[in-house]
Amino acid sequence: MDHHDLITLLSMARAGRSSPHLETCAFCREQFELAVDLLAAMATTPEIDANATENLDSGVLPPSYRLAAQTTDAQLPQFRLRRTWYLKNNSVILRVIEDTRRQLLTGFFIAEHAEDLQLRVRFDGIEQDFRPDDHGVFEIGAASIDIEPMKVFLLA
Repeated sequence: MDHHDLITLLSMARAGRSSPHLETCAFCREQFELAVDLLAAMATTPEIDANATENLDSGVLPPSYRLAAQTTDAQLPQFRLRRTWYLKNNSVILRVIEDTRRQLLTGFFIAEHAEDLQLRVRFDGIEQDFRPDDHGVFEIGAASIDIEPMKVFLLA
């Protein structure tokens, strides 16, 4: 399955339009929603100039972004993406987020098909199965767990 590229997703998000592919592809739909959120955040941030979205379309970061990235003090965000898995031909997405304040790993399970929401998740380095709640969320454990190299298995 071919996916939309970043330029297409940003153009569609800016124009507020969808495509038949977005209706069937969970991966592209998620990336599209992130593009919509990015553009909304840019619209509410006064220090971003009007040409910023055009620069994003071309894949070039505005100088203010590069300068900010080089000069700001490293601040630890409250939430940090630790790992994402795309499973079952991209119809299931599993994200692990670290809450840096609580030192906790949380899993977010996104499934395109309702029957997949009943699956259990197993990480190859953890001796426990996890069942996401009705919102697809489950707590994994301490943030010190080295989740990045692990493989994920979906169990019925």
